[in-house]
Amino acid sequence: MYSVYQTEGIILRSALLGEADSHYSILTEELGMISAEAKGVRKMESKLRCSLLPFALADFSLIRGRGRWRIASAALKRNLTGELKGRGPIRQILARAGTLLCRLVQGEERNDMLYKNFRNGAVFLCEKKPEEQLLRSTEYLLALRILYSLGYLGHLPGWNDFTSTLTFDEQMLTQIQNMKGDVVEVINRSLRESHL
Repeated sequence: MYSVYQTEGIILRSALLGEADSHYSILTEELGMISAEAKGVRKMESKLRCSLLPFALADFSLIRGRGRWRIASAALKRNLTGELKGRGPIRQILARAGTLLCRLVQGEERNDMLYKNFRNGAVFLCEKKPEEQLLRSTEYLLALRILYSLGYLGHLPGWNDFTSTLTFDEQMLTQIQNMKGDVVEVINRSLRESHL
């Protein structure tokens, strides 16, 4: 008998698998980054179909069997992509942050700070819908926190104000905007040093 694991998570990407199945990369609160399959999810009668959308925030029931995860059920909490309909630049930021996570996270390991930072950043983008000048700063702050949460940033003097909190607010984004050159340099150096 297989165990069922319950966790909140965000779908970062999906791929078609066979005629009716799909494969998902999901950042979860309890399990870290996982790859999971959903059987028959592309059929019209599938109950999972409406819950397994790109950047869906959902409560997942997952079964681990034979070296892979399978999605047993999913209860949609928020359709972040749907909330951003017509807001292409914000959707692109979410997509780039998701791609960065998929690139940097290797293996399954719980990382509370990483999950909360990504979740809070995604929710901030959906709820506040920052204007263009602060939009890029939100992306930089999210990238800084992803890198810090994964240990790629280290403890750099002067950056603790940005990395030690889980909140996103306009004051912090304005600070990031004013330090844009330094922020981009730190992000790029960390990515180069990751060799990924």
